[in-house]
Amino acid sequence: MFVMFETRRLWALIIVLVLASGALHAIELDASFAVTETALVVLTGLTITPVQVNRGGSIDFSLSAQNKGNLQTTLQANVTMKNSTNDEVGQVSFGAVVLSPGETVVFASSWSTATLPIGDYTANAEGVYEGIPTNSLQEPFSIVTPAQPTPTPPPSDGGARPAPTPTPEPVVLPAPLPKEIKPVIGLVRFTRKVVLKEVLASEGSIESIELKNTAGNTQQVTISVSGVPTGFVSVEQGELVLLPGSTSAVNLAFSIPENALAGDYLAKIRVGNDETFSEDYLIVRVKAKHEGAITLKTVLMDERTKTTQVRLSTKNPSNKKIERIQLFERISPDIASNPSQITFQDKVGTVVSLEPLVLAWESTELQPGDTWTLTYIISALLSDYSAYVYWPVQQVVYSSEKAEGMLKIQEMEAPLMTIGEPATVNAVLFYGGLTALPVTAFFEAPKEFEVIPENKQLVLAPRSLTRVYFEVTPLELDMEGSHAAALVVSSQDETIRQSMLLVVRAPPPGINALGIGAAILAVVLVALAAAAIVRREGWGRERVLRKQAVEAHGKYLQQVRDDILEKD
Repeated sequence: MFVMFETRRLWALIIVLVLASGALHAIELDASFAVTETALVVLTGLTITPVQVNRGGSIDFSLSAQNKGNLQTTLQANVTMKNSTNDEVGQVSFGAVVLSPGETVVFASSWSTATLPIGDYTANAEGVYEGIPTNSLQEPFSIVTPAQPTPTPPPSDGGARPAPTPTPEPVVLPAPLPKEIKPVIGLVRFTRKVVLKEVLASEGSIESIELKNTAGNTQQVTISVSGVPTGFVSVEQGELVLLPGSTSAVNLAFSIPENALAGDYLAKIRVGNDETFSEDYLIVRVKAKHEGAITLKTVLMDERTKTTQVRLSTKNPSNKKIERIQLFERISPDIASNPSQITFQDKVGTVVSLEPLVLAWESTELQPGDTWTLTYIISALLSDYSAYVYWPVQQVVYSSEKAEGMLKIQEMEAPLMTIGEPATVNAVLFYGGLTALPVTAFFEAPKEFEVIPENKQLVLAPRSLTRVYFEVTPLELDMEGSHAAALVVSSQDETIRQSMLLVVRAPPPGINALGIGAAILAVVLVALAAAAIVRREGWGRERVLRKQAVEAHGKYLQQVRDDILEKD
């Protein structure tokens, strides 16, 4: 019984001491705020040009993505083509790109429909960053039979009889290219030739080829072009006289009308006479007009040096400057597999992969209407032209326009505050723009707080983290508890705001007479409570002992009474 009373007394003392301790000490609270650092990449658009592609032609697609998070990340994107039964019929994968916060990237490439049948298809875009899949985008397109042009009716002479109908020229439409494209070589042979020429509708250019007379006598030859619509490709010199062993350059003029059907045309260039002839082939790839940047390729072959020349022309048809653009050229192993086979001319590129061999270039500030031209030489030459046909260059355009105004409060911290004492509140500002940004920062707090300084004028460096400090003092005696506050940062274009709580406590014990009095009072309360418990427990023990004594005395009297009766 006594052990039970001792235990109860111990627990009572512990409870009283805990309560007294709670009256003397404030509870520490976390008053900090932090913005989670994360990357968030979103695919924002997928476009296809044209949406109805002639059989055997190519589509140009562009895929845009943006990092809407506040952390740099790496994105890998691809576009998969599927037919109407959801079977995969092709894929284009882009190399990994690094995206800064707020930065936008536009991937662009061509994809040939080759020998796919007429029908409906879908382009499906998706990406992965940090092992996280992005959203997906889908766009439909169709492979169609080229539309036959409507013949123009002949004019009438106003009489009873209509004017005679002229013999129509044969209609030449884009078509799938043959699996093998090989020239025919005669005594007058092509020593420099154009294998592939990509050109936009409504545009034109001039390329030069070279002929050599390998015969022992003078050759007078005729040069003609067939296989393309009239006017697409023309020869400036229809006839040429070549002395034995001599060479001569011949210009080819390309002029593509605005309404030309997009697709691949196989032009045949014939040089010959009654004694000999040679035939060479030129793939003319007509592309639809684009609003954004587009890269066109020209491939030339030089028989004398046994080399292949590749020229890339990137056009900016928009009215906006392109900040940064990258080109990636994946070379077929049939053409070259070793970087030693590559010689750069206009601008030195970078070998970003060996298997397969991938070259890359980067340029900044491509102005509206300008063209960026690159040329490189491959020390190899193929007799079959088909390897040069489906060889698209990949284009990546970066834009930080949206990052220019990207301003975030990355982190906020405030310690537990004490009435009458200054405390430091600090925050980290993240800025993702490319140019310095002037801002004004000020800390909003209730009027019972003093904030020094009232505001801060800052200039944020491009793509930087900046820490800002404010001294905050709670002034009133009755301010214990939490109070709402906020950091506000303003630039010329935007204002951002982040709220937080300020936790205020009374001064700790030992600072003034009031605190000492409270401590003494708590000790007295503890002592009185302990004494009361001891006194109460003493009274209880006394009552028990008294009861036990009465019971024992009763038993004694009963025993005496029984003994007396027994004797009687």
